[in-house]
Amino acid sequence: MPERHRLHDLACTGLRRLADIRLERRLIDSGARCLERLATLQPYDEDVHRRLMELDIMQGRRSDAVRRYATLRSRIRRTFGHDPDFTPADLARPELSPCERALRAR
Repeated sequence: MPERHRLHDLACTGLRRLADIRLERRLIDSGARCLERLATLQPYDEDVHRRLMELDIMQGRRSDAVRRYATLRSRIRRTFGHDPDFTPADLARPELSPCERALRAR
C-alpha cells in the first residue's frame, strides 16, 4: 500500500504540473484534459475542480461549471457533511487565476 500511495501522489503531482505548463503555453484543451484526469484521481480536491470550473466559465460553458459544482458539492456533503470552500459566484472574482490568464491570452 505505501508504494501504491507513493505512485498515486507522483501521478497527481505530474498531472498538476503538466496542466500548469500546458495552460501557461495556452494549450487550454490539453491542460483541461490533464485537470480532468487529476480530478478523477483526486475527486475531493477542490482546487482542481475549481480550476476546471474557471476554464468552463472562461470558455462560455457556464452550465458545465454549475453542473460540475453541483456534483462536487454533493460528493463533499455526502462524505464530509459540509459544502465546498467556494461557490460558483466566487469564480467571477476580479483577479485572474492562471487558467483565466492563459485563456484570455489565447
